[in-house]
Amino acid sequence: MRRLHRWTLLTSILLLVIAVSPVNPAFPSAGSSPMMPSPNTVTNWSSLQRFTSTVNVDFSPSVVQALDGTVWVFYTVTPLGINGAPTALPQIRYKTSTTLSATYNASLWSVEQTLVSQSFAQNDSPSATQAGNQTIFLTFSSNRTGYYNIYLKKYMPSQGWQSETQVTWTNTNDKEPSVVAAKDGSVWVFYYRVLSGSQNNIYYKINRNGVWSSETAFTNDPAAQNTDPFAYQMRDGTIWLVWSHYDSTNGQHLFYKVYNPSTGAWSGQTQLTSTTNPDMHPALTMDQNNTIWLAWSRELTCGGLCYQWDIFYRYSTNYGSAWSAEANLTNDAACTANCADDMMSSNAQLKDGRIYLFWASTRDAQNYWDIYYSATAPQPFHNVAVTSLSVGPVLLRLGHIVTINVTVADLGTFPESLSLFITAKNKTSTNIAVQYISLGPGQSMKLTIAWNGSPVPPGEYVISASIPMVNSEIVTGDNTLSAPRIRMVPPGDVNMDGKVDIIDAAIVSIAYGSVVGSPNWNPMADLDGNGKVDIIDAATVAASYGMTG
Repeated sequence: MRRLHRWTLLTSILLLVIAVSPVNPAFPSAGSSPMMPSPNTVTNWSSLQRFTSTVNVDFSPSVVQALDGTVWVFYTVTPLGINGAPTALPQIRYKTSTTLSATYNASLWSVEQTLVSQSFAQNDSPSATQAGNQTIFLTFSSNRTGYYNIYLKKYMPSQGWQSETQVTWTNTNDKEPSVVAAKDGSVWVFYYRVLSGSQNNIYYKINRNGVWSSETAFTNDPAAQNTDPFAYQMRDGTIWLVWSHYDSTNGQHLFYKVYNPSTGAWSGQTQLTSTTNPDMHPALTMDQNNTIWLAWSRELTCGGLCYQWDIFYRYSTNYGSAWSAEANLTNDAACTANCADDMMSSNAQLKDGRIYLFWASTRDAQNYWDIYYSATAPQPFHNVAVTSLSVGPVLLRLGHIVTINVTVADLGTFPESLSLFITAKNKTSTNIAVQYISLGPGQSMKLTIAWNGSPVPPGEYVISASIPMVNSEIVTGDNTLSAPRIRMVPPGDVNMDGKVDIIDAAIVSIAYGSVVGSPNWNPMADLDGNGKVDIIDAATVAASYGMTG
């Protein structure tokens, strides 16, 4: 790569023209003075949607909204034959969706993929999370050693799925793991251990820098069943663990504790439910408006004749200081026979702002165990995006103007202040321009940048526009956009073949002294575009002679 002092054009031209476009009609109207979204939570759940529809037994869903915009739903499948008998041991499968619309339509999900399947072992109870580097961690329980132990499998966008690794090694049964990829880079795995018929306790391990900690007992009740752990890291960095606790005196209820990373200590336990009905399989998530959503399964009686399970939920807008009243998501209280069971929920705020809740159910006409889901109305959420980027021309001499047109938009419901970076990348990245922008919900802004290639040498470049994450966005995959590659040849490359050589010198020599209309006029030789081929053009070729790009 040639030294910059050999350039003949030493003056950098950088023009930044900013024009606020009309509000894009594809977005909701922003209004004249954007306001912060209301802290009030709107539920208005959608009708129940069937996610799987096979004769298999599908249960234990786990939903993850990935930063690149892909939604992943993992679940356990026990394949059944025509007569209803299992044809294989439980295995873990998943579906994904990359749609930008509300995922209510089953056609918007991918075909089912099998991720973990063995002919000699049961693999079940998946739990998934994504780290800030976009690695997805999946934990599950497997009895491949003769006992149920916890395993971990990870997906890296650049490499795909990796082989699973064993997390626990005891000669007992470890069940229903829950995994959290914390903001500090650590990975936490919680699970419950079957110690006896009347004693189950919860344990956890932490992976830091690739090394697992020793096991820590989270509960230590000698005559109680502590099961169904579900862990989640809130936006303030605290880790919450909610679980089901049963003892013969008080029944089965939900409790939670909070881990404070600044003190390294867990809080005391707080009881979340207190009816006479058994409560199990809790799930937690926090939306972009700092509302915590709790869902769980509750056993109800069917008119005194039978028992059934329904999905309940409640939420807190103040980090658990107060909770909303309990409410049914599925409500079959009037059922008296052949009542549907709804269990094992998982929830998350997806890229359209809605809270989605997935669970296992027998409510389809065939009475199979399938996965269902429902969603709230859109909740407040952050999402900024680079929606378009164009660059031209794609072949030019260094020092001539490249026009860059970029549009950014606020696709969320909050007003946003953001920084837009325009960069050119070859072997290294060079900042072309940085612009600070404020947008209201639904607003877009178009910027036009004129760049003469300073301070980069000749070569091929990819121009990109990017916005750093704002306020822990749900999706950041639309924060960066790249244009097709451009090529900037040396200033004295008359025939624009990527090198300055004797051919370029000959072209200028033949046209030397000519002006527009002269018999020997050649516009290619007029390198500075002043309408004549003169000493400036010859000097440009001489100064960059031998350069390539």
